[in-house]
Amino acid sequence: MISGAMYIPLVCRKCAKKRSERKEIIQEIVETEEKYGRDLKIILEEFYTPMLVAGLLTPEQLSAIFLNTEELLENSKILIERLRDTLEIAMEQGDEDFLTVNVGKLFLEAGPMLHAFERYCIRQGGAAMLLTNLEKEKELLRIFLRVSQMENTVLRRMNLNSFLMVQTFFSFFFIMQGKNFYLIYF
Repeated sequence: MISGAMYIPLVCRKCAKKRSERKEIIQEIVETEEKYGRDLKIILEEFYTPMLVAGLLTPEQLSAIFLNTEELLENSKILIERLRDTLEIAMEQGDEDFLTVNVGKLFLEAGPMLHAFERYCIRQGGAAMLLTNLEKEKELLRIFLRVSQMENTVLRRMNLNSFLMVQTFFSFFFIMQGKNFYLIYF
């Protein structure tokens, strides 16, 4: 600062725009991961546990439908914490544009999460088909799922299949449509 004036680094408009876009993408990645973690928790608390406790399905059937959702939730919590910590450190160091944030590195370090997600994706189609068949066969299950969808505000009127669909951190690739991939700095 010189006599009360703030020093503002000279950044061309194009660079400032790229910085702004990059920051928005990073924030969207974090928000998307947080939403994904909340949805995983909803799956377990609002569907899996009540279905288990009520005995609507056998433990084997539940396992075949919900797959490794608990593992995904634990891995998601770790990734969210790392993302938040990284952003917090950047802000503490005065990096409001997150230029020092390397999201790509965080995802590369999230190997267990990537493997857990891969296992989920490979088996998800079969799980959805099993759920559909069980809904046809079991009236109490069908009623529970329908009432939950319509009455449980936490579910946002989404059915179980909607929650079980792939809605993960890979969705950040869709965020970048129309934006240059290098903004993330993988």
